[in-house]
Amino acid sequence: MKVVIAHGGNIGFQGGGTLRVLTFAKSLAEGGYDVSLVVPKPVGNISEDVRESVRIYTVPVEPRGLWSQITRAIFVSLKAKKLAEKEGAILQIEHSTLGGIASFLGCSNYVLDVHDLEFDDDQYGSIPLASKGIYYLERRAVKKASKIIAVSDVMKDFISKEWGIEKSKIDVIPNGVRSKILNFKTDEKEEEGLVSFLGVLKHNIDYEKIFLLSKELEKARIFVIGDGPMRYKLLKRLKRENIANVIVPGYLPDEKAYSILVRSQVCIFPLRDTFHTRVAAHMNAEGAEYKILKGFEKTINAYHPKLVIEIHPRHLERQGVSLCTLFEFLKSKGYEVLLVREEGIDLSPEEKLVSLCKLGRKNKYGTMINQIVFCRPSVKS
Repeated sequence: MKVVIAHGGNIGFQGGGTLRVLTFAKSLAEGGYDVSLVVPKPVGNISEDVRESVRIYTVPVEPRGLWSQITRAIFVSLKAKKLAEKEGAILQIEHSTLGGIASFLGCSNYVLDVHDLEFDDDQYGSIPLASKGIYYLERRAVKKASKIIAVSDVMKDFISKEWGIEKSKIDVIPNGVRSKILNFKTDEKEEEGLVSFLGVLKHNIDYEKIFLLSKELEKARIFVIGDGPMRYKLLKRLKRENIANVIVPGYLPDEKAYSILVRSQVCIFPLRDTFHTRVAAHMNAEGAEYKILKGFEKTINAYHPKLVIEIHPRHLERQGVSLCTLFEFLKSKGYEVLLVREEGIDLSPEEKLVSLCKLGRKNKYGTMINQIVFCRPSVKS
């Protein structure tokens, strides 16, 4: 069976969206599908494993700039449509904005892969009526699709409720990664004061939090790793405000980027709060969980993120904090606290904990081991 995938992004840049598309294409090829990928002329390098498994067709438009998006979408849509019709292939369109434009060019009954939605993105705020126009395009894209792939259950629920799409028409496939990228080992040690972020520098990142962190932790080194449309604005502001402890190296090879993450004491991902961005946090801080939560209090009050906390009672006690103190704090913030069973997460009401004081489990050697709890906001977030 043949599949033609249309994507308007730069496959020469290994951002989150591109990794999803390339992983999707390569996995389909490995599953026996004949896969073609239609994209703008790449800027950067395309990995050999993708070149070997997927046929790549390009259109003569560079994948850069906000104002080139419509041109890219038109060129990519027309070429992908023509190729799919010629080969009798399934047409898969990446992103709902591309799908909306493709639908005006005669595409229908395609598979639509929805990574995220753009109509509430800040980058279009200065363009009159842009958000309403993009909303219309994205709604049209999902209406014209024969099948929809959503990146998460949150996205699936939104598409279904907002645009009246039957849930049976939507499948959820989370982002995947090519294992080759992560197949390396390191024995590097954690470095004091090293903080890192890794991702695409888009408008959904809350850069104010990074600036605030740089002022509160003047002795820290904060690496903001990645490229994207906001990188140069970020660099200009850092220069203008003479902020020296935030380092923005741009795109780094995987080994260098992950080396910095491994050596970091803290990894951050400060997202703006939009309808499809839900805040969550995971903690395993060797007893410092209560201190982190207190420092995290403004975020908790504002967004009520879901929390996954690995708790070691003795480590907490060494920090002068009891399990009950931690529990009372979470309860005061409107959280339900649920036990994560050994065989997996069970969020049934029966798992609700009366007191965290009962959590001290031991392994077969009698050593205290971490207990994982899931904290779900019982107040409306």
